[in-house]
Amino acid sequence: MAARRQAAAARPDPPVVHAAARGGGRTPQKDGAGASGRTAHDRGGHGSLPSRRRARRAARRARRRRLPHPEAGTAAGQARRPARRPSQEDDMTDHDELLDRARRMVPVLEERAQDAEQRRELPEATVKELVDAEFHRILLPPERGGFGLGLETAFAVGGELARGCTSTAWVATIYMIHNWMAAMLPERAQREVFGGAGPVLPAGTLAPTGTARQVDGGYVLSGRWRWGSGIQHGTHALVAAQIELPESAIERRMFLVDAADLVVHDVWFTSGMLATGSNDIEAREVFVPAWRTLLTSGLLTGVTAGTELYDLPTYRMPVIPAIAFSAAAPALGTAEALLGSFENLMRTRRLAYSGAPYSEVVGAQLRLAKATAELRAARLLFDDTVRWVQDTYAGGAALDLDGRARCRLIAAHVTDVAASAINLLAEASGASSQFLHSPFQRAQRDVNTIKSHLVCDVDGARELYGKVRMGLDLVPGTLV
Repeated sequence: MAARRQAAAARPDPPVVHAAARGGGRTPQKDGAGASGRTAHDRGGHGSLPSRRRARRAARRARRRRLPHPEAGTAAGQARRPARRPSQEDDMTDHDELLDRARRMVPVLEERAQDAEQRRELPEATVKELVDAEFHRILLPPERGGFGLGLETAFAVGGELARGCTSTAWVATIYMIHNWMAAMLPERAQREVFGGAGPVLPAGTLAPTGTARQVDGGYVLSGRWRWGSGIQHGTHALVAAQIELPESAIERRMFLVDAADLVVHDVWFTSGMLATGSNDIEAREVFVPAWRTLLTSGLLTGVTAGTELYDLPTYRMPVIPAIAFSAAAPALGTAEALLGSFENLMRTRRLAYSGAPYSEVVGAQLRLAKATAELRAARLLFDDTVRWVQDTYAGGAALDLDGRARCRLIAAHVTDVAASAINLLAEASGASSQFLHSPFQRAQRDVNTIKSHLVCDVDGARELYGKVRMGLDLVPGTLV
């Protein structure tokens, strides 16, 4: 296997904007409630590791560091490190290191959160730090300069970043997921896209609101797409379009387009998730070579060029469960961080008129306990489900319709629990929590915005799961 290349630290020039805006696995469990018993605490994502496991992992890191050497991809690097297949031990070591990088970013992300909102996009410094931390490479195969890791690592990192800034976590997971999807394109496209020196940071959307017509060598693409999270700093966009075929048939494809060929419309004036810069993207008669496209149906079923190219479980997965998890992870991480903020508030606040310690207020104690129990249950459910999906594919099996609907249900449920817990705590945080610098009001706005995303619509997810369990027909185009 080819040696891993080092992503360049410097971000490439920003995309041209024409708009006014800127002007190895275990045996899968049958019931989805994995029997491993390994919790988030065991993985180091939330809480301390048992001392013996911590010592073993530290020893492994000391003996043999798994992340790419600075010379990886060069002749010297090839001589230094022979090509090899990733192992489960590699995954655990890389997982810990990447999660540590995310933790180290949290304090500075907290400091920048209000400024990022006012900018309505991530600061340049934040994007550079995300690139330097190499999070966009988590799901990429080693052949394309990635770590070849799984969903557990991607969403643990996303949840950790959300403890500092929900919008940053959202954009970071967008780049992870869309790099993964770009590695499902035909091999020629991958060589072109991932063969350069700079990082690949794709925005995009699955909504087929564009149209394309077939021409010699490819397609001419036009259309406008909403929700282009991260497009201000993006290098590419993955967008969906419909193609009219003979006899009135319709084909849906995804198109990978250079950001410089797109128009960005500055429309992202919202109450929450402001710093994601999720502006509209427009293509005006853009030629896209055929090899930079793939059938949307392949993404939905997990059968793409990446399936044949890479011997990694993630490249046999359908994308909708992963997209749903990628939305839930920042919501849950934000709620967990706010729980800590509320506990600190209880310890330090005194009531303005009586001077009594807030820690003695029974209502606050009850809210703290309720939020703790609900978020802990949500964390265990989320981590267990992501692990179940990863282990299912690592074991050579695949999710059926019931399993995919269950993923939608759990992602939406976890997001709903996170939003409810945040509202519960924010309501009891005093009027000072409504200042724009307060994390309480920002968490409320951000996570309630995430909750409105299609894949986090809890009523829709429950209806979907109920229909699947009852064997009823689904509406055409249902994302599952």
